[in-house]
Amino acid sequence: MLVTSWSWFDGGVCEDKAKDSHCKGGREVSAPESSSRPQRKSFPAQMLRIAAYARPYTRRITVGVVLVLLGTMFSLVYPIGIAAVVDTAVGSGDERLLHVFSICVLGLFVLGAVVGFSGNYLLDSTGEYLVLDLRKKLLSNLLKLDLAFFHSQRAGDLTARLTSDTASIRHAVTDTGVSLLNQGLMLVGSAGVMVYLNWKLALIVTLLAPVTTVLSRRFGTFFQEISRQAQLRNAESNAIAHEAISGIPLVKSMSRRDFEVAKYEAALKALQKERTLLVRTDAWFRGLVAVSTSLAVVAIFWFGGMQVLAEQISAGELVAFLFYVQNISGCFASFAQLYADLNQAAGASSRVFDLLDIEPKISDEARPDVASTCSGIVEFDDVGFGYTSNGIKVIDGLRMTVGGGSVVALVGNSGCGKSSLLHLLLRLYDVNAGQIRIDGVDIREYPLAWLRERVTLVSQDVFLFSGSVRENIRYGNLEANDKEVERAARFAQAHDFVAKLDEGYDTEVGDRGVKLSGGQRQRIALARAFLRKPKILLLDEATSGVDYAIENKILASVIEWGKREGITTIIVTHRLNSIRISDRVAVLDGGRLIEEGSYDELVSRGGKLAALLEAGILRDFDEGVEGKVAETKFLAPSTKVRSVKLSSSVI
Repeated sequence: MLVTSWSWFDGGVCEDKAKDSHCKGGREVSAPESSSRPQRKSFPAQMLRIAAYARPYTRRITVGVVLVLLGTMFSLVYPIGIAAVVDTAVGSGDERLLHVFSICVLGLFVLGAVVGFSGNYLLDSTGEYLVLDLRKKLLSNLLKLDLAFFHSQRAGDLTARLTSDTASIRHAVTDTGVSLLNQGLMLVGSAGVMVYLNWKLALIVTLLAPVTTVLSRRFGTFFQEISRQAQLRNAESNAIAHEAISGIPLVKSMSRRDFEVAKYEAALKALQKERTLLVRTDAWFRGLVAVSTSLAVVAIFWFGGMQVLAEQISAGELVAFLFYVQNISGCFASFAQLYADLNQAAGASSRVFDLLDIEPKISDEARPDVASTCSGIVEFDDVGFGYTSNGIKVIDGLRMTVGGGSVVALVGNSGCGKSSLLHLLLRLYDVNAGQIRIDGVDIREYPLAWLRERVTLVSQDVFLFSGSVRENIRYGNLEANDKEVERAARFAQAHDFVAKLDEGYDTEVGDRGVKLSGGQRQRIALARAFLRKPKILLLDEATSGVDYAIENKILASVIEWGKREGITTIIVTHRLNSIRISDRVAVLDGGRLIEEGSYDELVSRGGKLAALLEAGILRDFDEGVEGKVAETKFLAPSTKVRSVKLSSSVI
């Protein structure tokens, strides 16, 4: 089964040749095992959990239930009015009395309908609010989970749980729940009136109850399991379609349309098989209930007719009794459908609550006395980390200190742990051994919100939301005004191209920024990061999509801003101009720090950095980047990029 590559922040889960966090030697390294699945609870327990979301709406529910109860009472009186019309008005031949009784019965019917409608509306609308709260809670819980969880999930499946499964719960709460209340009250009320009118006839109706109960128990468990399997197949088909659409450039470039359609068709056939079994089971259940109900109606009509002929009951009483029998048979027929709907909701609710019950592995238990300021000193103390539980280490015993306000470049072969180190610093994962400290404090003792407000990552694989350029930049600081957004864009060398767009900063970027080039997306991401005003800036191949001249301007801005504001900058790169402007260069190999020093020192030493230069892994420009230059002159080892003059108001 393919797993969707999840994009997060400005990067992706599995990195390409220029990156290293999850891919070693061209093979994808498995993500950590997600949190253990909770034990599945019974359906009544799940319904009680759903009911807990109704507490804020207690008043609306109470009023709705009272109105539904009143509407049911009017419906129960209605057949008695019909009996009075038959026995009194028709029997006496009094036309005026017939008119009066008919108007009264009509009034009861209309009044009951209005009251019942009002109650149903209150309960239905409350159910909508309840499920909206559930969806909000589900998304909130999903966004709290660590990346390891998402690596083992398919985006389409999670989307299905958030939409289709919660829609099934909404149907169970609003349509099914309200109908169950209506039909339940009607059943109890009709049975009570029938016993009062004629207990012998009522006894025949009571035979329906055990028949329906036996059928429900026989079909119930089977139906619930089929429903769950159908929802799983539906989620799988959604995931396949989601992946095909998300990866449309690859699908087209590889001419894999027929392959994707065939894969989707196979998933749809599996879904159809489960759906067909579901429909067949439902049809058998409802058919058997209908047959048993019809037999009871025929028996009552025959036995009641015999009592009318024997003058033991009146014709009006038999008519009223048949109305109540019709009510009860309608209730049992509805219960068959409602039972099927509830079992379908049981499968959906178990999938939803499975997600709600998962706890994130990244704990957020912070020290109460954490300082509000941050000088940006970062220490990696014997750090060990691996993405899998099989003992493979991505980072092994790494020790390094990054001074506050300094610029450090991380270089090395793909898979040596550079990007992983940045992810650990943001606590997207936690170390398996050792400590990472900021200003002498283990980062696990900081609140996650505090940490991520001060540490910002910009990756090579940029994620932009559907929306305008302005909205995507402002994502870094939701309180920023338009002037601050423009300043950040100028700082990231994005303003010039944004100003040339048809609608400037209000231009829609499309899904994931598809309307912009790779280099333009990277500059928007940089502007977003600058607007956040972090104390520690992490750049993971963040300028790989821009040309040499623009990159120099961006780097010069970063250096000047960092020196002025005391920003610590860690750059993962394979570009020489990014390496040369750094205060220090750290060379990683096999998850270990093997060289550290200035660029000039390491080149003259003839070690690993020199070998990377000789192999062409570190270079001045990339083929195919935005606005690529035909020829680039190599800077001398001691050359620094010229600083760009910035006004003090920028950032």
